[in-house]
This record gives sequence, structure tokens and C-alpha cells, in this order.
Amino acid sequence: MKITLESEIIPLNAEDVFSHFNETLFKALNPWFMPMKVELFEGCLPGHRVIVRLGGPLIRARWISEIASFQNNENEISFIDIGKELPFPLKKWEHQHCIKKIGCDTCKIIDEITYHTPFPWLDYLIKPTIWLQFRVRKKAYSNYFSKISNNSI
Repeated sequence: MKITLESEIIPLNAEDVFSHFNETLFKALNPWFMPMKVELFEGCLPGHRVIVRLGGPLIRARWISEIASFQNNENEISFIDIGKELPFPLKKWEHQHCIKKIGCDTCKIIDEITYHTPFPWLDYLIKPTIWLQFRVRKKAYSNYFSKISNNSI
């Protein structure tokens, strides 16, 4: 199953935006309905890992992702994280983060998520939750990077 979502146009160049892809942004992107604790955030370059604990006191799941690739060219900066340890019911997770260069000082972020569960019907069943989890990033990116462009972070 594949989901693709785009941010609004960000009034910063792609290199500045990528330089802020850090643990602070990662936490700012976390939706209110998905409690999460960051155990490790190494960065966004190949070999770097992110480890989080999802859930509250009764339900806990560990998620480990590793950055598998990185690209920086005249059109975009992108990196892909691959799920190494995933919560049930996920069996496969690949998330491409693309910072698309629009102009000298503008860009937008495109999140492309590919995931699978053990059953195609379950892929469709959980799609609205995953879509919503990434849909809220549109506003979070806008808020976060408007503070950056105003030099308040």
C-alpha cells in the first residue's frame, strides 16, 4: 500500500530545511493521538537509526527504522527510512522523505510511505490511520518551518 502527501510551500531553501530534520522536528511531527517516546535519534544519513516506543502504559510497541539511502541533487534532497522492527500488524515499512526544490528559497516536503501487513485487506483497513498520521504533518511542517524562517527556533 502506498500513501503520498505533500506539505505547503516552505519559504526556505532545501538545504536549510534538511538541516532541521532532527529530533526536535521529529517530535514536532508526532500526532497527538500517537503517544511516542524517542529512545534514539541518530540522524538522517545512511546507517543512522531511529528507535521509538509507541503507545501508553497498557499498550507498548517498539519501532526501529534505519536510513537506507540519501540523495542530494539539483532537484531534491531525499532519504529513505526502512522499518527494521515494526509494531503489529506492520510487516514492511519504507518512508521516503523528499525535500523538493521549487526555487532558490522555496521547497516542499513530500512524504511517500509504502507499507504492508500480512493481509491485503488489513493494508486497506489501517490506511486511514496511517494517512491521518501523516496528514497532520502538513500543518506541523508549516508551523515548524515558519518559526525557522522567522528565526524563532
